[in-house]
Amino acid sequence: MSATGKGMKHDKIAIYHNDGIISKIQSKYYRSSKKIKFDLFAEPEGILEASIDFTHTKESLPREVSITINNPSFGLPNKCESQKPKYNKLKKLWQMNFKGKYVLRSIKNTILVDEQLNKLMYVRKTNKDDLDIDILVQIDEIFIFYFAISSFLCKL
Repeated sequence: MSATGKGMKHDKIAIYHNDGIISKIQSKYYRSSKKIKFDLFAEPEGILEASIDFTHTKESLPREVSITINNPSFGLPNKCESQKPKYNKLKKLWQMNFKGKYVLRSIKNTILVDEQLNKLMYVRKTNKDDLDIDILVQIDEIFIFYFAISSFLCKL
């Protein structure tokens, strides 16, 4: 997988293990001025497995993440989204609670929740070129890999 300033060069990902190919997926990438969408398709069938939308509307806030899951084997509910940050009046800034874990200020930081606001994962920028993803529930490794690549490549 490689990326350029305008997006991905390649749209197919093959994940290998010592025994051969574990999964072959294709990702399609769409971009507008404030939104980037990644669609994940299973190959060779071309069935839409998941969509991830990244939206950034306000400079002082992290980007919003919205995920639609069509494959129940990923271990996630059909809809997930980023938790909204809370405004701290004393510090005059928006904050998210990462339970004391180290995090740099970044639009890429997010806490992914389900429709009942149960926390599913934390995405934290920890270095200039590093994102840490803390998984809080059982989620399929293929989806975690796909989400990590999408989060890292997204230039919003």
